[in-house]
Amino acid sequence: MLAVAAMAHDFDVDGIYYTVRSESELTVAVSFQGESYRDYPNEYAGTVAIPETVKYKNKNYSVVAIDNCAFGGCDNLNYVFIANSIRVIDDAAFVFCRHLQSVTCGNGVEVIGNDVFCGCEQLSSVSFGVSVRSIGTGVFAGCIGLEHLLISGGNTIYDARGGCDAIIETATNKLIAGCKNTIIPDDIVEISEAAFFGCNGLTAINIPASVTAIGFEAFAKCESLASIVVDPKNRIYDSRKNCNAIIETASGRLIAGCMNTVIPENVTSINASAFYGSSNLTSITIPASVTDIGNDAFGRCASLQNITVASANAVYDSRNGCNAIIETSRDRLVVGCAGTVVPNTVSQIGERAFFGCKKLKSLQIPNSVTEIGESAFEDCVGLSSVVIGDGVTSIGDVAFGRCEQLSSLRIGEGVVSIGQYAFSACFALKNVVIPNQVGFVGLCAFGGCENLNSVTIGSRVSFIGGGAFDGCVALTDVSCLAEDVIVEDDIFDDVNVSAATLHVSASAVKSYRKSSPWKQFGKIEALTN
Repeated sequence: MLAVAAMAHDFDVDGIYYTVRSESELTVAVSFQGESYRDYPNEYAGTVAIPETVKYKNKNYSVVAIDNCAFGGCDNLNYVFIANSIRVIDDAAFVFCRHLQSVTCGNGVEVIGNDVFCGCEQLSSVSFGVSVRSIGTGVFAGCIGLEHLLISGGNTIYDARGGCDAIIETATNKLIAGCKNTIIPDDIVEISEAAFFGCNGLTAINIPASVTAIGFEAFAKCESLASIVVDPKNRIYDSRKNCNAIIETASGRLIAGCMNTVIPENVTSINASAFYGSSNLTSITIPASVTDIGNDAFGRCASLQNITVASANAVYDSRNGCNAIIETSRDRLVVGCAGTVVPNTVSQIGERAFFGCKKLKSLQIPNSVTEIGESAFEDCVGLSSVVIGDGVTSIGDVAFGRCEQLSSLRIGEGVVSIGQYAFSACFALKNVVIPNQVGFVGLCAFGGCENLNSVTIGSRVSFIGGGAFDGCVALTDVSCLAEDVIVEDDIFDDVNVSAATLHVSASAVKSYRKSSPWKQFGKIEALTN
C-alpha cells in the first residue's frame, strides 16, 4: 500500500498500521487508518500481537511506539501483546476499547501517556514492567472492571507495595492510579488527580493519616462508592460526624462525597466535581453554612431527585420546594435534578446546571428565564419534552447537546441566539421551528439530529453557522422565511438535499435558486399561506 497524505498511517503489514517515526533510524509507531481513529472503529479485533520489527519495501523497521488513539474505539479488541521494543504508549492509545480484557506490556515500555486505557470497561488486570519511568493522568479512567494493578518488583520509579492494587510513585509516596480493590497504604502522602476516576466497582475507601494532598476529581464518577472514612489522626482532612465525605479540615471545604454523604452543618463550600458521577445519590441537603458550590459539584448525578437548601442559608435557596439550588441574589439556578420544577422567579439557568441528569424526563422553562447557560442540559439522555418560555433570549452552546430522547421541542418566541451544538445529537427530534426573532444559529446547532425531517427557519435569521444541520440524514423539508441569510456552504453536510424540498417566499425563489447551499435542493418552491 502506498502512503496517502490524508491518512494517519504510512503503510500496513499483516493488518497492523504504522507511521514512520524516523526514516534514518528506521523506526515506526503503531497507528490507525484514516484521518481519525473514528473512521474505522473496528479495524483491530480479537487478539493483536505487536511485533518488534516489521519489513516494508525491503527495509526492516523497529516498532518503538504506539501512537495517540492507535486502537481507539476498537470495540471488538480483546487481547493485546506489546513487544519489548515498544518504548512509548502515547495518549489515549486504547481509549474506549470497551471489550479489551488484557494487555501484556513488554519490558521495554518506558512512557505511558494520559488516558491510555480510558473507557476500557472490561479491562481487569494490568501489569507494568521494570522500565516504566513516566505514567500520565487518567490512565485508567472509566475502567469499571479493573481489579488488579501490578508493577514489576524491579521497577525503581513505581511500585504496588504490599499488594495494594495501586500504582505508587516510590520516591514521593504519591498514589498515581487505583482500582476497585485498592487499599491505600498507610505511608501514602498524596492521591493524584483522577486517580480513581470512573472506578465504578469501588464501594469503600479509607484515607490514612499520612495523606496530605488529594488531587482534583480523585474519586469522581465512582458510581458505587458508598463509604468514605478518613483516619481520625489525619491533620489535613476529616470525615466528621461519619458524614461519608472528605472534608478539608482547616477550610471546611468538602472535597469528595458519595451516595451516602450527609453534608455536615459546618461545611463552608463544596468543591468542583465533589459528587460528579455519583449516579446513586438520590437526595442531598445543603446546610446554612455553605456559601460556595463549585462547577459540576453534582454533575452526572443521574438519580438525584430531591435537593433541599436550609432556609437560613444566605447565599442559596430551594424556593417553593423546587428541588434545585438557586443563587438567591441573582435568581440563578445553579444545580438541578430529576425532580426540579423551575420556579417562575428564576432569571437564569446556569452552565451545566442539569448536566448528565439522566432521569429528567420533561421540562418547562418559565417566561421569567432570560438565559440558558452553556451545557445546561447536556447529556440529559432521558429528557423527551422541552418547552422554552418566551422570555428566553439566548440558548447557550451545547445547552441540550446529546439529549438523545428529546422528541418534543418548543423554542420560545423571544429567543434571539441559538449557540453552537445547542441541540446536537438529539436523535429523536423530528421537527424544529426556529422562531422569527432568532438572528443567529451557531455552528452544528442541530448537527447529528439524524431523525430530523422538517425544519422551519424564522424570518429574521441572518446567520447560520457551518454544519448547523450536518448529519440530519432524514431531512426532507426545509422552510426558510428569511429573504436573505448568510450561511456557510456546509450547513447541510451529509444531507441528501437533492431529494429534499426548500420552501421560501415567492419573492426570494430566484435568489435561492442561484445561491449555495440552497441551489442544491431538489425542489425550491414558493411558500403558501
